[in-house]
Amino acid sequence: MTSTKIDKTPDVKSVEFDLDAFINQKLGKVNSKNEKKIISDSSSSSLADLVKFNTTLAYSFYKITDDTSLETCLLSLQPEEDIKMLDVSPSVTEAWKEVAMYRDLLLLGDLPTINQEKRTFEWIYCAPSLSTPAMEALMVSFITISMKLTGKKPSRLNMKMPGGKISGKKREEVVSYLAIIQTIADSMNQRNKWEKEDKSSILRKMNQDLNKIINDF
Repeated sequence: MTSTKIDKTPDVKSVEFDLDAFINQKLGKVNSKNEKKIISDSSSSSLADLVKFNTTLAYSFYKITDDTSLETCLLSLQPEEDIKMLDVSPSVTEAWKEVAMYRDLLLLGDLPTINQEKRTFEWIYCAPSLSTPAMEALMVSFITISMKLTGKKPSRLNMKMPGGKISGKKREEVVSYLAIIQTIADSMNQRNKWEKEDKSSILRKMNQDLNKIINDF
C-alpha cells in the first residue's frame, strides 16, 4: 500500500488563508535570520518586518492571490543562499531569479557602483520581458522601497510602514533611486500595455500608485 503525501501548503485563494502561517511556513528558519538583519530607518526595524509588509501589501492591498506571484513577493528580497535552504517550486524559483537581478536596487545598493557598472541599462532593457509573477513581485517591492524612501504611501492604504522612513539618505540620493525605479516601471508598462490590458489591472494599479508616491515627493 502506497502512502500519499498531503500538501499542507496554505491555499492562497481560500477564505481561511492565514498570511502569517504562509510566511512562517514558506520562510522557516530564514525568517529568524531576517529578524537579525536590522534596517537603517527611524526605529531600526528588521528585514523580517519589511518582508512581511511587502507580502501583506501584495496580498491584502493589491489582492495578489496567484500562488507563484505571492510567494515570489515573499522571497524577492532574499539572497540565493537563503533560497537554496527552502523548498521552492520550479515556477517560483524561475520568477525569483528574474527579480534577483534587481536585488541591488531593492536593497538600495551603492549608487556610484550601480552607475559605474551600468546596471540601470540592463535593468531597463530586461524588465519588459519578465514573467507576470516577476513583474508583480518587482512592482510590489518598488512600492515598498519607495514608501521607505519618501514616507509617502498609496491612498486608502491603512497599513503602517514598519520602522518608518529610511535614514541617512540625502534627498538627491533618494531622487536618484526613485528615478531608476520609475524608469524601469515605465519600461514594463509601455511594452506590455498595462493601461489597455484587462489582465494587467493589478500591475496598472500598482504603477499608478508608484507614480503618485514618486511625483508627490
